[in-house]
Amino acid sequence: MAIKLFWAGGGRNEVNFGDTLSPLIVSEMAGQDVVYADIPKCDMAAIGSILNKITRKAWKRMLYLRLSPLHVWGSGAFSGNDLTPHSMLKLHALRGHKTRDAMKAAEAITLGDPGLLIDRLSVNALPQRKRWGIIPHKNDIRHQDITALHNETDQSRVIDLTHPDIFETIALIQSCDFIVSTSLHGLVTADTFGIPNVWLRVSEDDYHTSDWKFLDYFSAIARPDQAPVRPNDITDRKLSVFEEQAFRPDRAIIQKRQQELELAFRGIGL
Repeated sequence: MAIKLFWAGGGRNEVNFGDTLSPLIVSEMAGQDVVYADIPKCDMAAIGSILNKITRKAWKRMLYLRLSPLHVWGSGAFSGNDLTPHSMLKLHALRGHKTRDAMKAAEAITLGDPGLLIDRLSVNALPQRKRWGIIPHKNDIRHQDITALHNETDQSRVIDLTHPDIFETIALIQSCDFIVSTSLHGLVTADTFGIPNVWLRVSEDDYHTSDWKFLDYFSAIARPDQAPVRPNDITDRKLSVFEEQAFRPDRAIIQKRQQELELAFRGIGL
């Protein structure tokens, strides 16, 4: 029987890297097919900033229509607003400290974004290596600062997270020596593969690129609470100035989070 999973955009068949990873990773972990289902009928929720939608008032009423708990594995949120515990939510893992505290979850709950298990997926052959991969959030893909960074940085490529072949996207990220990203899951993927990376912000879209969700994830992997880099911080629009300052993920911490997330998933029992 297929696992019924809720993820952002699933009902519209959109490709948006982090959200689209959710059914792929859940299927890989479970060894079962995964299908999309909305909140009243899904078995579980996983990757993405989706808890605001699940627990806000309009949708919270839908939880009472459920006959069994909605299992939550590694989900996060855009902010702490509207995040409240609910008797029909069974929390197995959450993205980070901020989500844990806002949901009033147990101190010992597993933390981490299940996107950290992306290395469990089989990817395409790696393309030609580049020094810098520039990963814009889907709302930033045509931003003038993204274009300028690409044009002024030798050996760089822009990686489109809405590309329909998600395995090609993963391969493109893996083929870079450094990553700069306005997308959270661009950074998560870089961390998984041990690629030094820089958190960038080019837009003022405080909802989709809010500090809250980034700092929430950072708290789970012991990454310092730093502000995002802005284009004006980059000398002559050349990313090479950040090669020494890029965040270098601690492999031991990443592996520990991966193991804990796998254990938490097995505890769901679907």
